Amino acid sequence: MSDQRQSPRVRCEVMLNKSSDGHTHICLASNISLGGMRLRKLADPLHDFQDYVRLEFQLPGHNRPIWIGAKKVYEQDDYVGLNFVYFRAQAFNHLRQWLLEAQEQDIDHMVELKVA
Repeated sequence: MSDQRQSPRVRCEVMLNKSSDGHTHICLASNISLGGMRLRKLADPLHDFQDYVRLEFQLPGHNRPIWIGAKKVYEQDDYVGLNFVYFRAQAFNHLRQWLLEAQEQDIDHMVELKVA
């Protein structure tokens, strides 16, 4: 599979909520960039990953969750590649800053989802 993302990826283990059609499932991101992420399905029905989903996760150092709209680009085994198609300017700025800091530190990141 060829790499379609234009921005650098940061390896991570980010637990997040993925919502579509009124259902929410937990996924695990294995990498993230400003343009998208790769998810591993955990508690998701294997053949029920919609083309458009809403993601919720919290970055370290931020007390508010980020909500991002994403489109499925590929699905392979238990993994799904997503392109981000919608998020607010503030969420974009938080994600961009976090990614820049992560790239400068050049370390893997563990982020836990905080659900209210």
